[in-house]
Amino acid sequence: MNRLGLVLSLLLFAAAVCFAREGDAKSNSVAASFDDDWVVVTVQGPACRLDVRTEKKPTAIWLDGKKLDSGWSYSDESKMTTIPFTEGTHSAEIALLPNPKLPPTEADIPIAKAEGSGTYGQLKAYFGPCGMQASGIFTGEAGRYECAVRCAPIGRKRLEASLSAEGNPSAAWQLDKEKMTEKKVSLMLFPETKLALNVEGGRVRSNPVRGVAMKQTAPVVVLPHFPAKDVKTEDGILIEGEKFSAHGGGEIKLSGGGHKGAHGNDNIYSFGTAPGQWVEWTFPVPAAGRYRLVIVGASDHERPIRRLEIDGKVPCPACELLQFARTGGWARNTADEWWAFRVADASGSDMAFDLSEGKHTVRLTVVGDHHLNVDYLLFAPVK
Repeated sequence: MNRLGLVLSLLLFAAAVCFAREGDAKSNSVAASFDDDWVVVTVQGPACRLDVRTEKKPTAIWLDGKKLDSGWSYSDESKMTTIPFTEGTHSAEIALLPNPKLPPTEADIPIAKAEGSGTYGQLKAYFGPCGMQASGIFTGEAGRYECAVRCAPIGRKRLEASLSAEGNPSAAWQLDKEKMTEKKVSLMLFPETKLALNVEGGRVRSNPVRGVAMKQTAPVVVLPHFPAKDVKTEDGILIEGEKFSAHGGGEIKLSGGGHKGAHGNDNIYSFGTAPGQWVEWTFPVPAAGRYRLVIVGASDHERPIRRLEIDGKVPCPACELLQFARTGGWARNTADEWWAFRVADASGSDMAFDLSEGKHTVRLTVVGDHHLNVDYLLFAPVK
């Protein structure tokens, strides 16, 4: 098959000869792809007989998915395989390996739960000359997941696999020729997230994906909320949003009175421009004790998610992914769009944080890309 590069350059010429031999002056479109064991030819146009240089006699030929037991021929002299095509668009798959099987055209790949039974949906895979493209909808709960993709050895040429969520590339890796591979990827997923798993680089003889499994590593906690006007700011340690001590990952903007009803007539916005953007505040604690935390914010995005750290550490697993609600707007025109969010666990119970007397830091980091305006944070002592 080392002459296939030359053969492909001659395909159009060979097809033209065949068409002229058939007495039809119309032009045909011919496309071909190949590897060591297969040649795939697609022909569009009037009826013709197409000569394809294969160098050796094919072991089997399929035309539009049906095996051709007769009608085609091979010449030892010219090393040409001749295949008849009727008018229209047709694809011929020419096998050159012993005991060939027609590669799959489609398959279902379940997204299994790594722990317990059941699935998080499935991927529908389609196979073609360039490889495999699979996509599907995630049906689990919102959270961070470890996704493990197991791929079979391919036994030949290099193939590349890639995984993406909502069109955002998450991982890419090379399949091994001789052994099973497993790729683990951390993904932030929500119900109805679209997943895509592709294998590219050439025709595959069988489904290279042996399994996809997911395990939730951090759930999303939806924070309870109430109107900001009902917060009793005198009961705790108030930290103005605009008086942050550090930030990173993108510009944080100050309102300067551009939002209605902000405490101290200022707040921060443009907080959510990119994943990983963060804001940190330094604050004094006058007396050691246990404190609850309330964050006053506004957003017109569906699900702003933030990771909470106190003194450089995530205080508990629930603080990994705190989801704020859409408040109806950015509080540009009405103060009613400021809501107070109680930092609580998955059951809705307020979290209590042990703080010693002295200086401390609190940081919020963007997960995803949804914006959240922050007016202030309030640590209130547990009574």
